Amino acid sequence: MRRSDGARVAIKIAHLATTTTARRFAREARALEQLAGQAVPALLGSGEDTNRRPYLALELLVGTTLADELAAFELPPGEPWAASRGAQIATALARLHRRGVVHRDIKPENVFVEATRIVLLDLGLVRIPDVSEALTRAGAAVGTPAYMAPDAELGPAGDVYALGVVLFELITGRLPFEAEGPALELAHRALRPPRPSAFSEVSAELDDLVIACLAKDPARRPTSDELAAQLAQLGERARTAPRVTLAPPRVASPAQGVPPEPLALVQLAYGRRLTELVKLVARHHGVLVERDDHAAVFAFPWLACDHPMRSALAAAASALAAGFAPILHLAPAIAQRNARGQIIVQLVEPGTGSTWRPAQADGTSIMLTATAVRALPTDHAAADAGDGYYRVVEPESIVDIEPTLVGRDELLQAAVTYLRRAVAGEESLLVLSGDAGTGKSRLLREIIDEATRIHPEISVQRLSGTGELAVPTIDSPHLVVLDDGHDASPALLDAIEAVT
Repeated sequence: MRRSDGARVAIKIAHLATTTTARRFAREARALEQLAGQAVPALLGSGEDTNRRPYLALELLVGTTLADELAAFELPPGEPWAASRGAQIATALARLHRRGVVHRDIKPENVFVEATRIVLLDLGLVRIPDVSEALTRAGAAVGTPAYMAPDAELGPAGDVYALGVVLFELITGRLPFEAEGPALELAHRALRPPRPSAFSEVSAELDDLVIACLAKDPARRPTSDELAAQLAQLGERARTAPRVTLAPPRVASPAQGVPPEPLALVQLAYGRRLTELVKLVARHHGVLVERDDHAAVFAFPWLACDHPMRSALAAAASALAAGFAPILHLAPAIAQRNARGQIIVQLVEPGTGSTWRPAQADGTSIMLTATAVRALPTDHAAADAGDGYYRVVEPESIVDIEPTLVGRDELLQAAVTYLRRAVAGEESLLVLSGDAGTGKSRLLREIIDEATRIHPEISVQRLSGTGELAVPTIDSPHLVVLDDGHDASPALLDAIEAVT
């Protein structure tokens, strides 16, 4: 609350007091002052707290984020809503661009929806005129990878690309590229994005406009003003169009000569949370193959993942943690890529999901059919759950035995190389990614052992995705190891960025 007039305000405060965060907050304050509340929160004050952490006092917004709006939908909300909401965001973005300001981190979490306007949040990465100092290392990525343009330098066209990704998500309920780490960066740089029409019913005009936003060449993308005008027109035209329904990618027929193969399937009851479920399973490379009014079935083909059953188990575990009731099955299907490079899966016996669905979902463990039990990895086991079903259990011996690390020599050597560079004064970041159960945590333990052997004086801080970073001292090498990074909070990631 502001003392001068009692007005309620929102306070944005840095997690750590560092030179970088101070400069970043100062830059954000300057951008907010320059924009004077146009499409951004009004700046009411700034300064440092008693711990010298910079803060901004902002107008208190009333509404919700676009991310929360999307999460509340059972299905993608339809073309009229998507186009109209997209036009509002593009209009707000155009106001920044006319002032020479580039946001550089457009995503649903940074779009706030009030009753009468769209507000763009988090200008910590913003680029503003007449300010040239770099707040990131040369060559470092700026923004959120899933929405980041492949441009060498992120200008206004980079914001349009990010908005194109958001539009794709509004229309289909998923991202154009479902990958992580280097694979995601490569997809944005080199792969042709799928059309929204491959996943949802959408007009040809909006389909083409989204693809234009996602053009690899920045010069081929519309400006934010052009995008706002076209989206507003499409939104008005589509108001009487039928409601969008989420469906698997369409394919005319399986390629002749492609044999069926047993595929791991996960079935989940979704209630009113199908969009959330599709996003969750896509992170584990699951492909939606069919759904009815109660449940959706996802397949995990070899084309999409190195270890399909492990990916299915990881997806089931994530779904279980999110409150869904998963059941695994194995059934013959044909998996292939269509002309656009998308993976298409067709079950040999479609519409049979209800035949292997339990009468009552368990909701406390991952359930399996007898067929799926026979395909379990050797480090998993199943217990009889009655009525012909089983539940996943992990034998105690698996927890107690530490297997010998095999086949990871090159990865371990690469990690040691990064470690030596860091100790020599070069900032280094090493990211390990892979499906659950493929040995990432085991390899991290080996890296820590090797680090302490090479540098006995090194201090090691090992964190899980839900941990908190203790600020390290600067008088000795410090190794920060983050396991389960996909669960890390924004605060933890910000803290790691600040100290590195």
